[in-house]
Amino acid sequence: MKLKEVIAKALRREELNALERAELEKFDPDALQSKLDELERSKLSREEALQHDLDAVQSERDALRAERDALVRRDRIAAIAAEAGCTEPEYLDFLAARRGLELEDAEAVKAFVAAAERKNPHCFRSRLRPGSGSAQQTPAPEGKAAAAPRVADRIGAIVTALGDAPDAQM
Repeated sequence: MKLKEVIAKALRREELNALERAELEKFDPDALQSKLDELERSKLSREEALQHDLDAVQSERDALRAERDALVRRDRIAAIAAEAGCTEPEYLDFLAARRGLELEDAEAVKAFVAAAERKNPHCFRSRLRPGSGSAQQTPAPEGKAAAAPRVADRIGAIVTALGDAPDAQM
């Protein structure tokens, strides 16, 4: 029985006998593809076969290079996001790609992050400092704030900062 007939019968949801089932089970499309590739290759001259191999290797190289570039970019964006306190590095990457930002230019990255923080403050950790909120930036007290572990989420960071604020005197 021909494989095409067995497949057609299976698609019509008809009952398959044991021989037909065995025929379907032994069919290997990958082996068939390999045989087709070998047959095609045997028809090529030596130079054409080498050119075909070269093209395949070059396309694989290009794919690997693109994958490496994507991984390097993702790592660089993650480092920039961590340094800037961005909680959504994927969105930061989207904005940087949309703007065509060159990630190796430190000044451009600094300006980009500052603009992104102004336009999208919800994507960045809060920068609350303990104290009265004066314009002068004061360092965090060395007591319990220095000993407190870093909190990764924004709400936890706000609660920690508020916990270190001085008590109001009435």
